Amino acid sequence: GKGKMRSCRTLNIGSLNTRTLLSNDRLVELEHALENVSWDIVGLAEIRRNLEVSVELKNGNLFFHTAAEAGNFGVGFLIKKNKNIVIKEFKPISPRLAALKINAWNREIYLLQVHAPTTASTEDEIIHFYNQLEEELYRSPSGRCTSMVIGDFNAVVGKRRRGEGNVLGPYGYGNRNERGEFLVDFAASQGFKLLNTFFQSSKEGEWTWCSPKGKKFQIDYLLIKDIRKAVTAKVEADFPFNSDH
Repeated sequence: GKGKMRSCRTLNIGSLNTRTLLSNDRLVELEHALENVSWDIVGLAEIRRNLEVSVELKNGNLFFHTAAEAGNFGVGFLIKKNKNIVIKEFKPISPRLAALKINAWNREIYLLQVHAPTTASTEDEIIHFYNQLEEELYRSPSGRCTSMVIGDFNAVVGKRRRGEGNVLGPYGYGNRNERGEFLVDFAASQGFKLLNTFFQSSKEGEWTWCSPKGKKFQIDYLLIKDIRKAVTAKVEADFPFNSDH
């Protein structure tokens, strides 16, 4: 999914599970794919690189990521070269969680990129993940800083239910699963809205992951507290990059 924040300048923020960025060729492939869309910052999951890295690429873009865990996971950010985007801090937290604090056109923004455990994980693993995420949000900047949580939540929230208007919009996709319950409860407790459920796209454009059996699910989300700061959110359905997301 991709969200845009409302200001005198529009900041294009997206998130992608890459399946792997282990090789430099794969990273170049991603940068070429991004030439087809408007972007400023992309949160990344499943990078799978073994070392924690903060590097400026040859083209001036910035690539920050956490270390993988036994060849899996690893999250981070790709930031487009832009003199108006100032990096305040990159914080690698775990193979599933990373934070980025920036100043963009004099607006403070705090991003958390996530890769939540799958439905095959234990309940203890998912509780640990959300506890860690909650701790980071507790430490996050307050005041005028805008906080967003983006990434692969491995959760299907489905259609909005009665009393969930403060969390979900009318454009959820699929049937809610147990991980979706965790996500909705977490968002409600923290005052977040699932941004991509508030903006309509075609049915083809609402799913964010295709299973090996060809079934389509919405499991990637952009979370924000003040929806008025967003212009739109959409899925780049024809993004030319080899991934099942």
